[in-house]
Amino acid sequence: MLSNNCIGVQEFGDYNELPLDYKDWSQDDYSKCLNVLLNQSVAALYYGYQPNLGFDVIKMAKNPKASRLLQKFLELNNYYYIQRILNEVLDSFFEVMIDEYGHVFFLKLVELCTDEQMKLILVTFHYHVDLFVQTAFMKYGSKTIQMLIKSFKKKPPLAKYCSEIVSLKLVELMTHRTGRYVVEQCFPVFNEKQNEVLYRGIISCFRELATNESGCASLNVCINCITNPLKKELLEKIANQSGYLANDPWGNYVVQHVLELGDEEISIVDVLLTDEKALVQLANDPFGNYVIQKALKSTKDHREETRHQALAGVLMAHCSVLEHNKPGKHVIFIIKSLNPVSQRACNS
Repeated sequence: MLSNNCIGVQEFGDYNELPLDYKDWSQDDYSKCLNVLLNQSVAALYYGYQPNLGFDVIKMAKNPKASRLLQKFLELNNYYYIQRILNEVLDSFFEVMIDEYGHVFFLKLVELCTDEQMKLILVTFHYHVDLFVQTAFMKYGSKTIQMLIKSFKKKPPLAKYCSEIVSLKLVELMTHRTGRYVVEQCFPVFNEKQNEVLYRGIISCFRELATNESGCASLNVCINCITNPLKKELLEKIANQSGYLANDPWGNYVVQHVLELGDEEISIVDVLLTDEKALVQLANDPFGNYVIQKALKSTKDHREETRHQALAGVLMAHCSVLEHNKPGKHVIFIIKSLNPVSQRACNS
């Protein structure tokens, strides 16, 4: 239980014996603790010094009741206390940000930080970038960083700096099932210029991303957000590697996604048609056949009849070979369903 002794303002300012067994506190204990903190705040303002906190911020932040108490205290918006609390939190940001209750407290703290204090948060992430990545890998850590990114939307210098930090560990983040969402949050929140460092990083390692389970999904999100001229550069690179990617368990999804865009300037079909033998092998591949099916449907849907007929013609010339296995049968079935004339030719 807390002591109910009456002590002066100066003594409150120096008081640092708050008990740490928060789970045993009564509601009255929490009220008294808040009074202690309030008086410390008054003392700090009155005597012009940065107060001793007198409590374990990290431990309180991770306790449900104590975390709410700290959040109420932050709402007093005392700059000196916020700075002292921020300093302690940043020394253990991983521990706080991955915690169920700690991450809520952290977001409240960020809400009340000045731009200078928010920059300090980013500087800490930059200096401890490996720990930042580990934080992004955790459920609450990823959620907290995503919310932090949103808070930078109207703060261009901080947005740019945040993108630069994320770019340092781009592959690690985008190929992680939870970390990927941190990168993906940047795409719609930041503008093209702020995201340029991310987009250029993605272009340089697109193959590694495309051939990873989480990476391919994240790359597809990037494709939806990136704009020209960087988008054209990325799509051209994917098209040039479409034969390789189409055979991959994950890369084929990226090729299919690009095909769905129906960009006439970026034709994966033209690339595939340059090697007839590889095209037929792709149609027989357990993953590649889905790319061929998508190419057939896409060219038809986007009224690229010349490309569609060229692709269908090459494949139908090998109809007897393709119909001997399941993937090939699916390809032939798609051609026949889209081109009744081809069906008659094959049957004859």
